[in-house]
Amino acid sequence: MDDSKPPTFWQTLPGILTALAGVITAVAGLIVAFDQIHARTARAQETDQARVADSQGPAASRTSRAEQPAAVRAAVTTLIVGTPTEVSFQGGALIFNVLAARLEPFNPDTRLLRVSLRITNNMKSLDRSYYSELRALADGIPLAPESPPLEQIEAHSVKDLAYDFRVPMGVRSLALRITHMEKVGDIPLHMKCAR
Repeated sequence: MDDSKPPTFWQTLPGILTALAGVITAVAGLIVAFDQIHARTARAQETDQARVADSQGPAASRTSRAEQPAAVRAAVTTLIVGTPTEVSFQGGALIFNVLAARLEPFNPDTRLLRVSLRITNNMKSLDRSYYSELRALADGIPLAPESPPLEQIEAHSVKDLAYDFRVPMGVRSLALRITHMEKVGDIPLHMKCAR
C-alpha cells in the first residue's frame, strides 16, 4: 500500500505564488517591450519630419526642387517682407533687418517659419541678440522662437542669424515683432506661393 498523502494547500501555495510571479513578470516585460517599440517608432517619425524640414533650409541649395517630393514642394511658401523691412532702436544704434522669410513643412498641423535676420550693432559695446525679444505674430498671436541663437554681436559689427518659429498650418497673417528695451517694432510678412 502507498502511504503517500496528497500535498496540503500550504505545501502548494509557494508553487502557485512562484508561477503567478512568473506570469506577472512576463506580462510586464511585454508591456515594456511594446512601449519601447512605440517610442522608437514615434522618434523615427519625428526624425523623418525634421529631416524634411531641414532639407528645405541650408540643404535646399544641394537638392534641386525637381528632386523633392511633390507634397514638400507644394507646401513651401515664400514670404514677401513688407514695409518696413527693418526696425531700429536707440536712434539707429541697433538695427534688425529681415533678409528673407519662408514657411516650410513641419507636420500635418504645423509649419516652420524661418526668418533670416541681419542684426547691426552700431554701439560702442557688444550687444547680445537675446537682449531683444523676437516673436512671430501668427494671426496676432505671439509665438516664441524655437532654440533661438544666443550669440553676441560685437561693437560696430553686423551678424546674420536665423530664427525658427512653429506656426499653425492655417495661419492667414504673419509678422515679426521685435521688442528692445520696452520699444516695439513690427515687420509684416506677406504670403506668396513658391513657384
